[in-house]
Amino acid sequence: MFGWLAVNQLLLQDHRVRPAHLGDVGALDLGGGSTQITFALPPEAVGTAAVEAALPGRSVRVFTRSHLGFGNKQVLAALTPAEASACLAAGANASWEPDKRWGLQLDGARQLHGRGAFAKCEAGVMRVLATNGAMGRGAQPAVAGHHFVAMSLFYYAAHFAQASGHLRGGSSSYAVKELRAAAAALCAEDGAALEHRMAGKDPLTPTEAIRWRCFDLTYASALLSRGYGFSDDATVDFLGEIDGNEVEWTRGALLSHLAAEERSHRGGALGGGAFSAGEIGALLVLALGLCALYAFVRRRRKAAAGNPPYGRLDDRWLARRQARE
Repeated sequence: MFGWLAVNQLLLQDHRVRPAHLGDVGALDLGGGSTQITFALPPEAVGTAAVEAALPGRSVRVFTRSHLGFGNKQVLAALTPAEASACLAAGANASWEPDKRWGLQLDGARQLHGRGAFAKCEAGVMRVLATNGAMGRGAQPAVAGHHFVAMSLFYYAAHFAQASGHLRGGSSSYAVKELRAAAAALCAEDGAALEHRMAGKDPLTPTEAIRWRCFDLTYASALLSRGYGFSDDATVDFLGEIDGNEVEWTRGALLSHLAAEERSHRGGALGGGAFSAGEIGALLVLALGLCALYAFVRRRRKAAAGNPPYGRLDDRWLARRQARE
């Protein structure tokens, strides 16, 4: 929810995509161990499991769910050796270890030789998403009609596809079918040639991760369609930064805390204590100011240590992000 709130707060300040109200845009997250979806529910959504999100000036009913075990590393470990090989760039060699929790009767890590076979890779991913009730959307409302921003590994995979020429440049918004087509084209590339061509070209993709981007992009497109129910023509914005600000849940946590503090001072209930437009603006300005101060301090510390300025990626930043995923 904090990631969802951070995305919406940043978009309110962005001149390109500005929602009418804080909370209008849904958020999708993907890490190594889990994936999340959060979006505001319309007033007519009755009987849907929801939580109340306290925002400046109002309260919003939100559907939010985290699917543990459906991060990209967990799903990769759930594939069979043949499926995992199909998801590895053609000709590349990599170590892979299955996860017994998915019923695979295999022991220990093994070396795979990549085949780069998109159809076989996608079939394996779809099998995992359909196994044991898999994503279990169940009570999840339909995503049609909602605007979504996808972050973290969704963004990294799409960014690499764009950098390697498989997604059109100059945009951050792509249809699910565009993502799938890019995955097929990426998987078709020779692994050695792709690594030679792209090594060091995308700061979000370390060299050793290039061979697995075929899988990452295939899984991202399958997760959107089979996992979350997006249509092939549905478009999603893949963002890592908004107006130079990194999309991070900590920003949303700060805004949520400030809103809760203000509500507490006013007696808790929104009713007669609802914020005025000026007060909402002041609260957002305060949140932005604190975030700017935090970014400034980080920038100064990095400069003192001889690292690139905040907002540019260095190896230690990537290592911390990958460890967190």
